[in-house]
Amino acid sequence: MKILVSGVASDIGHSIGNLLSKSDLVDVVAGCDIHSQFYGADIFESLHLLPRASDPSYVSELRNLIQEQKIDAFIPTSEQELRFFMSNMLARDQIGAICVAPDQFAMEIGFDKLKTSEYLKSIGCLYPSTQPIAEAVEPLNLPYVVKDPAGSGSASVFIVDKPNCLNYYKQLYPHYICQEFLEGSDEYTCGVYQTNDDSVRIISLKRRLASGVTVFAEVVNDPAITSLCEKLAHSMGLRGSINIQLKLTPRGPIIFEINPRFSSSVGMRHLLGYSDVLWSLQEQVLGIKASPYYARKEANFLYRRYIEEVVP
Repeated sequence: MKILVSGVASDIGHSIGNLLSKSDLVDVVAGCDIHSQFYGADIFESLHLLPRASDPSYVSELRNLIQEQKIDAFIPTSEQELRFFMSNMLARDQIGAICVAPDQFAMEIGFDKLKTSEYLKSIGCLYPSTQPIAEAVEPLNLPYVVKDPAGSGSASVFIVDKPNCLNYYKQLYPHYICQEFLEGSDEYTCGVYQTNDDSVRIISLKRRLASGVTVFAEVVNDPAITSLCEKLAHSMGLRGSINIQLKLTPRGPIIFEINPRFSSSVGMRHLLGYSDVLWSLQEQVLGIKASPYYARKEANFLYRRYIEEVVP
């Protein structure tokens, strides 16, 4: 296969390109991004510039690139692109290659944090109490979280631990949500993949973040987390891969975010045998059964290292 990966200047796109370049499933890996300030010549056979997904020329430029490079499958890694394809399903059929992405329902639930909380409640799962900030009234239990319902990462998240601050945030961020601050210091990221035959594959990592990126992770096998992830996948009728963020609280594991995309720890998980990118290509592109999941039993800890290079 010839695969085009977007957002290759990011950790996700770069990691996906790296693991694909070492896979027997893939003959050629091409990369693209909105700028050229990155180095990937050691991974990608060719690198290309594309406009943002919000640009009116995005679909036509992407289609031209796919035709020129004879691409079989396209893997969008940025949330902006995934949101675009969620809202423009017809565009997925117009680019000239199979678009490898989670299913429509997963994106609709995951890309809106208020819908995430409401859906968890509807299926009988524990959930963080969430409401539009415009409807919130003082007093609120402290601390609480104010965040963008469509945001990602920590840039649009504020932990409020002082009283009488609600009006301040209402004026600054009238479209944000207020959410219960979940007890528990440890945060878990869980990869959840449901195959075409409804088998659910899960990997759970207790992680430490730096600038919104997982830099250390410990493999965790917790029956309560596994059961929760399986229940969510089955209830959603999930197809493909999502990434769940949760905390272990005194009430049990509580999901506070569903990311309908490959995770920033996709490369780390691949090293442990959790190959959701390859499974997606097998099922969505080749139309074959996903290869078995053989978790590495001997690996417990993962570290992300950074390497500096001078490129002539």
